[in-house]
Amino acid sequence: MLEVALGIALCVIIGKIADADGQSGIIWGAVTFLLCFASLAIALPFLRILFAGVAAVVLMIAWKAIAGR
Repeated sequence: MLEVALGIALCVIIGKIADADGQSGIIWGAVTFLLCFASLAIALPFLRILFAGVAAVVLMIAWKAIAGR
């Protein structure tokens, strides 16, 4: 249950970071949710949330670099 709460909190946090950066918070929150869902193959629950958060931030930075912002 705690993992679900952390996943929701992570989606909201990444969405707020994207919104503050001038990007779409809803899209990045959805991307983070998909990353949390895709990381179900990892056996350790809290490692899944950490992986999804790090992957979302790396994707956001890469997207910003590719878009030339």
